[in-house]
Amino acid sequence: MRIAHCQYEPWCSDFDHNLARFAEGLARADEERAAIVSFPECFLTGYPDTEEEAWRGAFATDSDEMMQVLDVSAKHEVLAIVGFNETRGSDLYNTCAVVHRGHLLGTYSKCAAYMKFHTQGRDFPVWTHQGVTFGVIICADGGYI
Repeated sequence: MRIAHCQYEPWCSDFDHNLARFAEGLARADEERAAIVSFPECFLTGYPDTEEEAWRGAFATDSDEMMQVLDVSAKHEVLAIVGFNETRGSDLYNTCAVVHRGHLLGTYSKCAAYMKFHTQGRDFPVWTHQGVTFGVIICADGGYI
Protein backbone atom coordinates (compact mmCIF):
# COMPACT_ATOMS: atom_id res chain seq x y z
CA MET A 1 0.00 0.00 0.00
CA ARG A 2 1.30 3.42 -0.93
CA ILE A 3 0.67 6.18 1.63
CA ALA A 4 1.33 9.86 0.90
CA HIS A 5 1.42 13.10 2.88
CA CYS A 6 0.85 16.62 1.56
CA GLN A 7 2.95 19.04 3.62
CA TYR A 8 1.15 22.19 2.51
CA GLU A 9 0.89 25.31 4.66
CA PRO A 10 -2.74 26.21 5.36
CA TRP A 11 -4.01 29.76 5.51
CA CYS A 12 -5.91 30.60 8.71
CA SER A 13 -9.64 31.15 8.18
CA ASP A 14 -9.30 30.86 4.37
CA PHE A 15 -11.32 27.74 3.67
CA ASP A 16 -11.52 28.31 -0.09
CA HIS A 17 -7.73 28.50 -0.45
CA ASN A 18 -7.21 25.44 1.73
CA LEU A 19 -9.91 23.48 -0.10
CA ALA A 20 -8.20 24.24 -3.44
CA ARG A 21 -4.90 22.96 -2.01
CA PHE A 22 -6.73 19.88 -0.70
CA ALA A 23 -7.99 19.21 -4.24
CA GLU A 24 -4.45 19.61 -5.60
CA GLY A 25 -3.13 17.17 -3.02
CA LEU A 26 -5.77 14.57 -3.84
CA ALA A 27 -5.02 14.87 -7.56
CA ARG A 28 -1.30 14.44 -6.95
CA ALA A 29 -1.89 11.46 -4.65
CA ASP A 30 -4.06 9.85 -7.34
CA GLU A 31 -1.32 10.45 -9.93
CA GLU A 32 1.20 8.78 -7.61
CA ARG A 33 -1.23 5.89 -7.05
CA ALA A 34 -1.41 6.42 -3.28
CA ALA A 35 -4.13 4.53 -1.41
CA ILE A 36 -4.15 6.99 1.52
CA VAL A 37 -3.05 10.62 1.75
CA SER A 38 -2.80 12.71 4.91
CA PHE A 39 -2.79 16.47 5.34
CA PRO A 40 -1.52 18.62 8.23
CA GLU A 41 -3.25 19.23 11.52
CA CYS A 42 -6.07 21.80 11.14
CA PHE A 43 -5.34 22.00 7.41
CA LEU A 44 -8.78 23.07 6.19
CA THR A 45 -9.12 25.88 8.75
CA GLY A 46 -5.51 26.72 9.56
CA TYR A 47 -3.97 26.37 13.02
CA PRO A 48 -4.91 29.63 14.78
CA ASP A 49 -3.25 31.18 17.80
CA THR A 50 -6.44 32.59 19.31
CA GLU A 51 -9.80 31.14 20.25
CA GLU A 52 -11.62 33.87 18.33
CA GLU A 53 -9.81 33.01 15.12
CA ALA A 54 -10.33 29.28 15.68
CA TRP A 55 -14.08 29.73 16.01
CA ARG A 56 -14.21 32.04 12.97
CA GLY A 57 -12.93 29.35 10.63
CA ALA A 58 -14.38 26.27 12.35
CA PHE A 59 -17.19 24.15 10.97
CA ALA A 60 -19.26 21.06 11.80
CA THR A 61 -19.24 17.69 10.08
CA ASP A 62 -22.74 18.37 8.71
CA SER A 63 -21.86 21.85 7.37
CA ASP A 64 -21.69 23.22 3.84
CA GLU A 65 -17.88 23.27 4.18
CA MET A 66 -17.75 19.54 4.88
CA MET A 67 -20.08 18.91 1.95
CA GLN A 68 -17.56 20.75 -0.25
CA VAL A 69 -14.75 18.58 1.12
CA LEU A 70 -16.79 15.48 0.30
CA ASP A 71 -17.60 16.79 -3.19
CA VAL A 72 -13.88 17.24 -3.88
CA SER A 73 -13.04 13.79 -2.51
CA ALA A 74 -15.73 12.19 -4.69
CA LYS A 75 -13.61 12.97 -7.77
CA HIS A 76 -10.64 10.94 -6.50
CA GLU A 77 -9.78 7.34 -5.65
CA VAL A 78 -7.47 8.08 -2.71
CA LEU A 79 -8.70 8.00 0.91
CA ALA A 80 -7.86 11.28 2.66
CA ILE A 81 -7.19 12.20 6.28
CA VAL A 82 -7.55 15.95 6.69
CA GLY A 83 -7.55 18.20 9.76
CA PHE A 84 -9.86 21.07 10.70
CA ASN A 85 -11.27 22.96 13.68
CA GLU A 86 -14.59 21.26 14.32
CA THR A 87 -17.60 22.79 16.02
CA ARG A 88 -19.62 20.24 17.96
CA GLY A 89 -22.38 21.84 20.00
CA SER A 90 -20.74 24.55 22.10
CA ASP A 91 -17.32 22.87 21.93
CA LEU A 92 -14.39 23.28 19.56
CA TYR A 93 -12.23 20.27 18.63
CA ASN A 94 -8.98 19.77 16.74
CA THR A 95 -10.25 17.02 14.44
CA CYS A 96 -9.23 14.94 11.44
CA ALA A 97 -11.86 13.76 8.98
CA VAL A 98 -11.39 10.46 7.17
CA VAL A 99 -13.02 10.82 3.74
CA HIS A 100 -13.22 8.57 0.69
CA ARG A 101 -15.03 8.92 -2.62
CA GLY A 102 -17.46 11.54 -1.32
CA HIS A 103 -18.17 9.88 2.03
CA LEU A 104 -17.25 10.95 5.54
CA LEU A 105 -16.07 7.66 7.06
CA GLY A 106 -15.57 9.22 10.48
CA THR A 107 -13.52 11.61 12.58
CA TYR A 108 -10.83 11.56 15.24
CA SER A 109 -10.41 14.46 17.68
CA LYS A 110 -7.07 15.24 19.32
CA CYS A 111 -6.83 13.93 22.89
CA ALA A 112 -3.76 15.89 24.00
CA ALA A 113 -5.17 19.24 22.89
CA TYR A 114 -2.41 21.85 23.08
CA MET A 115 -4.58 24.93 22.78
CA LYS A 116 -6.74 25.54 25.85
CA PHE A 117 -9.75 26.40 23.70
CA HIS A 118 -9.86 22.93 22.12
CA THR A 119 -11.94 20.30 23.88
CA GLN A 120 -10.05 17.04 24.26
CA GLY A 121 -11.25 14.06 22.27
CA ARG A 122 -11.91 10.75 24.02
CA ASP A 123 -12.50 8.21 21.24
CA PHE A 124 -10.04 6.10 19.26
CA PRO A 125 -11.85 4.94 16.13
CA VAL A 126 -10.29 2.67 13.53
CA TRP A 127 -11.04 2.19 9.84
CA THR A 128 -10.17 -0.45 7.26
CA HIS A 129 -9.08 0.48 3.74
CA GLN A 130 -7.84 -2.02 1.16
CA GLY A 131 -7.46 -4.65 3.86
CA VAL A 132 -5.41 -2.46 6.23
CA THR A 133 -6.89 -1.37 9.56
CA PHE A 134 -5.64 1.99 10.83
CA GLY A 135 -6.29 4.75 13.33
CA VAL A 136 -5.40 8.43 13.35
CA ILE A 137 -3.21 10.28 15.85
CA ILE A 138 -2.73 14.06 15.80
CA CYS A 139 0.71 15.46 16.68
CA ALA A 140 1.27 15.39 20.46
CA ASP A 141 -1.18 12.50 20.89
CA GLY A 142 1.63 10.25 19.66
CA GLY A 143 3.59 10.96 22.84
CA TYR A 144 0.78 9.81 25.13
CA ILE A 145 -1.00 7.01 23.32
